[in-house]
Amino acid sequence: MKKKRLFNPKRGINASEEYGCVFIHVPKAAGNSVKSIFKIKSHAHRPVSEHEPELLEENYVFSFVRNPWDRFVSAYFFLRGGGMGWYDKESKKKYIDKFSSFDDFVKNSNYDDLMKNQIHFRPQCYYLDGPVDFLGRYEDLQSGIDTICDQLEIPRQQLPHKNKSNHKDYTKYYNDETRKIVAEKYADDIKEFGYKFGGG
Repeated sequence: MKKKRLFNPKRGINASEEYGCVFIHVPKAAGNSVKSIFKIKSHAHRPVSEHEPELLEENYVFSFVRNPWDRFVSAYFFLRGGGMGWYDKESKKKYIDKFSSFDDFVKNSNYDDLMKNQIHFRPQCYYLDGPVDFLGRYEDLQSGIDTICDQLEIPRQQLPHKNKSNHKDYTKYYNDETRKIVAEKYADDIKEFGYKFGGG
């Protein structure tokens, strides 16, 4: 059953007036593809807690998460390639260009700065700091989209693939040391969303 629709046009909120839904956009978890389906124009990365309670109560709220090791690789290559705009280009200069390789980046990054100030590397728990009606997984995107469409009582739609990073399977970039570093830094995400290296 659909909730009562209460659209809030405040800038920086990923909301669809037509479908009565709010999308919590975790960076590097297929967000641009998801937004295109539900006609969401805003490009915001705000945690649940930064949304008005009434907006969350009166709309269908959903999000997607991704394997933290995979997301880390995707974010690295996305920024290394220049990203999408001035913010990403500045992030490339600040966080990526000083390192000779992915291995060097994992081992020697200033994680206190990186995970606090670069949106693509913030933990997913940062964005999902409150309840949502549906939490899907990047690894099973189409199934998640189907569920959301069913809940909103709209026709199912095929997911497009936008903004795809160009890299190999994420497991190919890690060794035991770098795998453990990312596991330590993103331990909350791994625990909260039940991920493991090499699997969903």
